[in-house]
Amino acid sequence: MSIMKSLGRNAGHMLSALALVATGSALADPFVWPPSGSVTITPEDSPAVIADADIANVSALSEITVQAGATVVFANTQEVKISAVLKGAGTISAASAGAVELAGSSPDFAGTFGFTNTVVTVSGANGLGKGANVYLPAGIAWGTKLPLAKGRHVVEVTLG
Repeated sequence: MSIMKSLGRNAGHMLSALALVATGSALADPFVWPPSGSVTITPEDSPAVIADADIANVSALSEITVQAGATVVFANTQEVKISAVLKGAGTISAASAGAVELAGSSPDFAGTFGFTNTVVTVSGANGLGKGANVYLPAGIAWGTKLPLAKGRHVVEVTLG
């Protein structure tokens, strides 16, 4: 008797659970970025990763909505320019990614950003969203690379 027959109608769920335990991750397809238009990232889509292969598609988008509980992660090594309007209340992050430019006007984005070891340029009006606060130490000008957290992180802020 096969293992499928002995497990009965729950065989698929049991094998998926075994795969999850064996690999430490769910068996899911990566998020596919559309080549143009707008896209909504839901918590079920998370994390929606932006890799080098996704840069052309993401750069061509006009609007990216990141729902509350959803996450977009920059994992690019090449420079990426996001001209899309950002909306929603989710999280956008990068750790040791290539340069990221936020060029869209995004006054309706109320989510959070978390960038470490990534050069970020904000050239769009309200590029960081609604109510964004960026604090600079006294004597530091916009566009200056700022060493933060005892030199482990670098943030470059440039406003257009």
